[in-house]
Amino acid sequence: MYINKYIVFLLYVIICLYNYVDIVQTKMLLDVGAFEANPLLQYLINVTGTWKIIIYYKAFWLTGLGVFLLIYGKGKEVNSYDRQKTT
Repeated sequence: MYINKYIVFLLYVIICLYNYVDIVQTKMLLDVGAFEANPLLQYLINVTGTWKIIIYYKAFWLTGLGVFLLIYGKGKEVNSYDRQKTT
């Protein structure tokens, strides 16, 4: 299976940008009196007393996803030419 690293990287960047927009939008909504719909994040906001926990939460998961993609992508690049050559 051929994994194009550039496409995976582009998708990762898009996910990061989406999460940035989500953080900004959530902060704006919390400032006008809305509440966080995610029960885990709402609990963390209540425990820590600050909305900044959302940044740490998202950074943790995005870092984990990035590390997973980096590890998974190593040695997985096999195209059809290599497969035909070895058989």
